Amino acid sequence: MKFRINYFLVLLIIIFYNNCYCQNYTIPVMVNNDVSGSVERSPIMKIGRDGNIYISWIKANSGGNGDIYFTHSTDKGNTFFPATKITQGASVNSNFQRAAKFVIDTKGTIHMIWLESRINNQPDVWYIQSSDKGLTWTQPKNVIDSDDSSKYAQDFCSIAVDSLNKLYVSFLDSRETQRKQSSNVQLYMTMSTDGGNSWSKNKKVNKMIAGIGGTCECCKQEIEVSPEGHVYIAFRSNINNRRDIWVCRSMDGGETFEDVILIQDGEWTINACPVTGPNVALDMNENLHLVWRDNRDISGISRIYYAMLPKDSNAASGNIQLSRESSNFVDYPNISIDDNSDVAIVYQTSDKGMHYYFGEFPKSDFSDAEIFNSNGRKEFVNVKFASDGTRYLCWQDSRRDNGDIYFAKDSSSFNSVTEQFFLKDESIIITPNPVSSGKTVNLSIENNSNVEIKIYDILGNQVFSKVAENSIPGNYSFILPDLKNGIYCLNIISSQIKFSKILLIDN
Repeated sequence: MKFRINYFLVLLIIIFYNNCYCQNYTIPVMVNNDVSGSVERSPIMKIGRDGNIYISWIKANSGGNGDIYFTHSTDKGNTFFPATKITQGASVNSNFQRAAKFVIDTKGTIHMIWLESRINNQPDVWYIQSSDKGLTWTQPKNVIDSDDSSKYAQDFCSIAVDSLNKLYVSFLDSRETQRKQSSNVQLYMTMSTDGGNSWSKNKKVNKMIAGIGGTCECCKQEIEVSPEGHVYIAFRSNINNRRDIWVCRSMDGGETFEDVILIQDGEWTINACPVTGPNVALDMNENLHLVWRDNRDISGISRIYYAMLPKDSNAASGNIQLSRESSNFVDYPNISIDDNSDVAIVYQTSDKGMHYYFGEFPKSDFSDAEIFNSNGRKEFVNVKFASDGTRYLCWQDSRRDNGDIYFAKDSSSFNSVTEQFFLKDESIIITPNPVSSGKTVNLSIENNSNVEIKIYDILGNQVFSKVAENSIPGNYSFILPDLKNGIYCLNIISSQIKFSKILLIDN
């Protein structure tokens, strides 16, 4: 048997320790500085190149509409400047995952968009910018085509910027349904190459399979752009009430888009509005990481799922269920990735708490933890990495009254707890390696307890799990399942050890 190793693929595999970490949260700080009784909603948080923290939110009325407020911190979130009121008229929509979205370009200019019905009672996407950290702003500008802005409705907008400061705005658009050209809302996009002064003609970007269906009419979509201008837009579909997660992708700066790529591997069909959409992040290698909620389970219980779309691939990794709650409500996950490809994921639960993951996901085993468990609901949580690896968290919190915006940070890290907890590489021997499907794999391990075996493919998908049989102390075995040729990560776990090694499969 001759096995040829693709060394390029080997470089993609991370040999890792399943390190443990302790959460180290600061005391939450209330960001808004108003008296009690108001409703502060829908926070969005970004970290600038200057390391400053920027947060927007909407002070809403009982119907969910309100005005946008903005603040920033120059001392890593210890204190925040008094908030600036950006809009007037209390008509900015903050319901569900609608919010005032913004990005910060390479020059430090802040570009913000939101939904508001300023013309003919039709919601449009409006744009402003600030060059002084949000203290003053330009006059609002409509980014929707002039012939359509007063006639047709838009919804759930999102904004991104590339390294050349080209701006991209995506949104749900109803012009085809209102013209009776389609029964589905569609995904549209516009761009600006002059810093937001002018915007390109709006164009439809979701190329549905066989032209059937469109976007979920009531679910958030989100856009991400690589430094080179590769555009990724994640959205939830409506294909005869099939409400799955898809991605639109453009590799030429948004000029043309490929056919949509299916991310969700378990179909969710519901004749209703789920009112929940995906959240995404690009890593340094331009792999797209996605989190979302769906109810594919026949029990009707909501679950939080994760998947990754590798760069240049038309197939996403298998979906990984994150949430463990038996409750019927978990929702609105948020994801962030740092330069080391560490991943942080947060989501809200029906028991008023937030749950939080952090690590080399999905290659390290995660156990989620509830954070900031106090009276009142915690909703619409954001998580972002600071340059030193600290995670900043920001959320809507009703512990005081109807709603406030809170901020905290987690400076915990993965560390080897003790040298004895982790075995050295030569302490584990795998034979044979390479091995063929259906054959017995033998392990020699300095260990006296039960050993659980988990095997992951190069995308981080778990493809096998079993408790290995222990014939004599230190010797374990298991039969390899039917797997394709390739390079896999063998994860060995017990009460005494946690370790991983490369396993080569050659049939």
